[in-house]
Amino acid sequence: MKILRPRFLAISVVLLFVFSIPVSSNSAEIRGRIVDRCSALEEANPPGSEKDMKALIEATGLSGSDVRIMRDAAGKMPSASPRIKSVMRDEKNAPLFASGSALMTSVVQARLDELADKLKGKQNIKIEITGHTDNQPISKRLQSKFADNQKLSEARALAVAAYLKNKLSLESPQLAVIGKGQTSPVADNNTPEGMAANRRVEIRVWYDEPKTALKGKTGESACGESDLDPDVPFNITVDGAPLDLRKGLTEADRQRCADVALERADIRIHYDPLAVAPALNVWTTPNGALRGTPVPFYTYSNYAFWIKKAEVRIFEKGTTSQQKPFAVVPVKINEAAFWKVPVGAPGKFYFLLRVYDEKERFDETAAKELTLLASRKPQKDEESAEREKLIGYGENSRVLANIPVKGGNITIDGARIKEGQKVTALGLQVPVDKNGKFAMRQIMPSGPHSIDVAVTDKEGRGMVYRRNVSIPDNDWFYIVIADLTLGRNSTSGPAKLVTADESDYYDNKTYIDGRGAFYLKGKIKGEYLLTASADTRERPLKDLFSNFDSKDPSYLLRRIDPDRYYPVYGDDSTIVDDAPTQGKFYVKLEKGDSHIMWGNFQTQWTGTELTQYSRGLYGANLVFKPDAVTKYGERKLFVNVFAAEPGTLGSREEFRGTGGSLYYLRHMDVTQGSERVWVEIRDKDSQMVLERRELAPAQDYDINYIQGRIILRSPLPSVADGTGLVQTAVLNGHPVYLIVSYEYVPGLTEVGDWAGGLRATYWFSDYIRLGVTGYRQGEEQSMQRLEGIDFILRYRPGTFIKAEYAHSRGAGVGTMTSITGGFGFGTFVGTDADSAHAWRVEGALDLSEVIEGKKGKISSYWQKRERGFSGPGQVTFNGEQVEQIGASAHIPIGSKTTVDVKADYRDADSQRFQAVEGAVGHQVTDSVKVSAGIRADDRKVTVPNASPTLSEDGDRTDAIVRVDYRPVAKTQRPTGTETKPETETAGNAQQEAAENQSPAPPAVVYEPWGVFVFGQKTITRSGERPKNDRVGVGGDWQVTPRFKIGGEISTGDDGLGGKLTGNYRIDDRSNAYMTYTNETDRPDLAYRGRIGTLVFGTDYKLSDQARIYSESRWADGAGPNSLVQAFGLDLAPNDRWTYGIKAEIGTVSDEVSGDMDRYAGGVSVAYKYKNLKYASALEYRRETGTIEDRDTWLMKNSIGYQVNPSLRLLGKFNFSRSYSSQGSFYDGNYIELVTGAALRPVTHDRLNMLFKYTYFENVPSPAQYTSGGVIADYAQRSHIFSIDTIYDLFPWLSVGAKYGLRVGEIRATKVAGDWYSSTADLIVLRADLRLVREWDALVEARRLKVYEAHDERMGFLVGVYRHINKNFKMGVGYNFTDFSDNLTDLSYRSHGWFINAIASF
Repeated sequence: MKILRPRFLAISVVLLFVFSIPVSSNSAEIRGRIVDRCSALEEANPPGSEKDMKALIEATGLSGSDVRIMRDAAGKMPSASPRIKSVMRDEKNAPLFASGSALMTSVVQARLDELADKLKGKQNIKIEITGHTDNQPISKRLQSKFADNQKLSEARALAVAAYLKNKLSLESPQLAVIGKGQTSPVADNNTPEGMAANRRVEIRVWYDEPKTALKGKTGESACGESDLDPDVPFNITVDGAPLDLRKGLTEADRQRCADVALERADIRIHYDPLAVAPALNVWTTPNGALRGTPVPFYTYSNYAFWIKKAEVRIFEKGTTSQQKPFAVVPVKINEAAFWKVPVGAPGKFYFLLRVYDEKERFDETAAKELTLLASRKPQKDEESAEREKLIGYGENSRVLANIPVKGGNITIDGARIKEGQKVTALGLQVPVDKNGKFAMRQIMPSGPHSIDVAVTDKEGRGMVYRRNVSIPDNDWFYIVIADLTLGRNSTSGPAKLVTADESDYYDNKTYIDGRGAFYLKGKIKGEYLLTASADTRERPLKDLFSNFDSKDPSYLLRRIDPDRYYPVYGDDSTIVDDAPTQGKFYVKLEKGDSHIMWGNFQTQWTGTELTQYSRGLYGANLVFKPDAVTKYGERKLFVNVFAAEPGTLGSREEFRGTGGSLYYLRHMDVTQGSERVWVEIRDKDSQMVLERRELAPAQDYDINYIQGRIILRSPLPSVADGTGLVQTAVLNGHPVYLIVSYEYVPGLTEVGDWAGGLRATYWFSDYIRLGVTGYRQGEEQSMQRLEGIDFILRYRPGTFIKAEYAHSRGAGVGTMTSITGGFGFGTFVGTDADSAHAWRVEGALDLSEVIEGKKGKISSYWQKRERGFSGPGQVTFNGEQVEQIGASAHIPIGSKTTVDVKADYRDADSQRFQAVEGAVGHQVTDSVKVSAGIRADDRKVTVPNASPTLSEDGDRTDAIVRVDYRPVAKTQRPTGTETKPETETAGNAQQEAAENQSPAPPAVVYEPWGVFVFGQKTITRSGERPKNDRVGVGGDWQVTPRFKIGGEISTGDDGLGGKLTGNYRIDDRSNAYMTYTNETDRPDLAYRGRIGTLVFGTDYKLSDQARIYSESRWADGAGPNSLVQAFGLDLAPNDRWTYGIKAEIGTVSDEVSGDMDRYAGGVSVAYKYKNLKYASALEYRRETGTIEDRDTWLMKNSIGYQVNPSLRLLGKFNFSRSYSSQGSFYDGNYIELVTGAALRPVTHDRLNMLFKYTYFENVPSPAQYTSGGVIADYAQRSHIFSIDTIYDLFPWLSVGAKYGLRVGEIRATKVAGDWYSSTADLIVLRADLRLVREWDALVEARRLKVYEAHDERMGFLVGVYRHINKNFKMGVGYNFTDFSDNLTDLSYRSHGWFINAIASF
């Protein structure tokens, strides 16, 4: 693990901030301690006089002895976490008690009746009642009864105790009362609301379930039969069972008994207070829903303790999640909710889960689609209903996070559950897979908790295991290593000259080396999380702490690349880089969503268009996000400040979608982890961004940092579905772009520059937000500054005005553009302007938000960028000035007619463009819809370019008529087997309520298919604009609930064109797609012309963080991101085969490259079943242009197989060949073959074996640059094989073996020349012996052979170590070896004796 190297000033500031926070040193807070103290420390009640006692007796009806007993019981309640916690507060117009009195109102009595009902039938009930008041003094009139607020609060607690005593027939020792008066406020007493919140009664309840329901076989129980005896100071027990049965058990005895019982039952309860990752998810199954029938929504969360209310929110397609939902369905978290779909509901919905805490803060999941069907047919590959409904269990789709969740993870897992048995833990039913395994995780607050795990049969007979744990407020994990080596080497010959090593190793002198390193992670006061690490690396002792601020610019955020490292073991263990850094030092202090740090980080400023900033940097970073939110869920305040010295340069590159998945970056040797990749869909007329979606590494794409290559999981189409009725091209659509920003080093050393910036936003209310942005980067000629301000004024989420202003100085980094997937690039570079400004205003009006019952949307924009403006993503062609203005509207008129209008104007130095279009649609009958539209556009090209298409000048007006037919269904036909609802009573009750909803008014239900025809005519045209007459036909068909196809074919003046789309929806996490597009005359500035795309593949969403596509390899979501994957549960259904085909034909035009004809095709297949996962794709593309012809092949394969829980196999084979008519120099080829295996028995850890073979071949793209800043002109290929084994033969002997082989070849040029080989192999054998007591020994033998040099070397190392104590050992030995076991380091070193001291903590 690499560690950061900060400036010492930064270290001082951060450490001063960290260590100014007091840290508790209470030894009772050690992680994992057992709760074995039953006493509780509470504020003592002040002694009362006889007068006080008389007042309490009169107010409560209790006897004096009852009052005394309940007072004394305050310190004798159980130390375990209570089973019930309840807080009753004064509410508006609903006080708990009469003012200044202990007389309960009906509000209190009703709540206590509810509590009593819950406790009926429970055993060993103990209740603690604590009374609180506000700070308002007792009036003189009432002081005769209650001298102060403490007495009043105690009297109110006693009144509650008296009521429960009579209601539940309890004895006085079962109740404890505490009066705290005004000493523990939870709100500000300066406001009426705060005072009401402070007037409260807190109730904590402990109880046991009836024991008869928990018995297993006769006479057996899980440590629950014997009562605790607090008078026993110690006891002699065996596994928690007392030898003297006449004596009671202590708490320690019971916990030991529970541990033994859990181990025998193969159940584990463990916790981690340092890793809290809230998860929230909602899903539905089966896919699609029938109108008039209930739809089940299943929910999951691992922080149910904080959730007080949950609801499924259902929205019509086209609305945002901040707008009014179509329906709201209450749900109990981790259970199911049912919604009866209205008969007249529209065809498309999306849904999400929203959960609230006690302060009404809310979290939300990502939106998921719900499609309504006319009929349902059975699916052959569906699993059982129980498995189908567990698709989303343990997964996380939480996107809005406002509820502060803190504490620690309680994880419970187990195996060997028999068929028919049920597992309940923490009050929640836990799903059990078909192999009898289960796992659940819940985040609990700090403090003591009693964890119950019940395993019962259908009749409720079984066993309950109770384990007490305590999650500390302060908890630390750390490791410290200090290594000191004293030695002397013996050398001969010019070793220093050969190795270029200027150290003392080759001077035949004594040397002293040292290394210091630590890693620390700790929780402070339950609020702060501190992560820190440092590593001086091994170096001469005198230089140990020198150059502490140096860094490695080639590394930023390490991706755990499964192809670079060995595959994970069969038990799904994972690798996590918790302290990412280029340097030697890292520190991060977090509180909630805020943090301050020194290390590696990424800026991801969003929310504006003119001042976006995305870079991977190294330095200091502060993010401040308080908990306060608007009613729509945004954080009211956000501040991000950073100062960094990255040592790298940034690059931003835009790739137009090619219909393929392979894209070459401009630069090679990319800084690891610095990239940010996203997809943008831009308006075809204005080029404004309509949608932006970020891609996740290893889930949505693979990146090769050394070779500068990205492979997407899914082919990226050239266009997305567009608006507008008139056909401006063979196919309407908005252009799609892949955007990549990353860091690189232009040379062998870091770049000496620095960057600093600020982004802050503040919501003054729910309706007004102000934001400021500023950053500076680069030095001298490359220096850039950008400042901006942005403003939002909104009425409601769909009705708003946004305004931005920005000012830039300097050219910035510009933007590289490519339409060929990286085989060629164009450049948008800003001019080196001293000053340039930009303005942007946009607004939207949702008529439903301002006029009751009215629907419709209106939007407009204006944007101006001066010449030389250099904001990221806003650099114009040749840095020219551009001004744009536009508006659009969608207005329904009545229930059957809609009107759409759109206008855009763009004025630039190189081109002026304007377009106006309108359309009217009318539902003539229930089955027939007629639409008509007209569009007029005018283009003025100032400077002709290399493309005849892009040089066309003039105006054109087109008109279109379209008729849609969709037959009305006679009745709904719900055929096939429906998924049954939950069997629990609550689930059945909710489903019954959903079924009994009042029926909606009769509405139209359509058959699952429809067709359309259209005809288009050019009315007028001028200049060089060609005619655009066209006729076409198309349709769609919902073949099954999972599979929908749609198509269109047309012909006209621009030739034959068409579109074929398909959507195979497998389940909530899976989507196979097939799209065909053919477009002409795209009016975006840089590229226009004809292009066709047919894409048919599979987009499989493994979880809400992991995806697999049919033409790419498996993306594993194992480890902390997925509960199900982490514990290897087999819960979700298997989807077996998916497959597809794609094709593309058309012409692409570029201002510099001219016109290019493109023909492409591809096939794909994927298979997933049980432990086997396989995916493969083959793509071919031929491009013929004015400059060159190119043929490109791409093949992608991956396979993963878990043979058993101990053994996992992985493989990958990617292949690409590209041939250019200009010659071999312009080719771009690569081969990547990886196989690997990992073996580690899950029953023991005595054997660890790793195997890996890699072959790669690379000929860079002709447009790529090396780190030296020159065109990459070389070819290379290499084989690397390695196997590593460690085996514990005996407790005193471990043996290990390693074999490594590297065969590398390189050629100085792509085209010709000799291949130069470099072959070496290494064999290492090692034995570690644990001798008597504190003595260890090691013996190691090595052989290194370099074949081209005809050099073979043998070496031995022996050493003996003495353990001084558990943290320190010293050793002495002799190294007969003079080479390294690293095959990339073939320099020879000398040998000699050494003395080594190692300390670890």
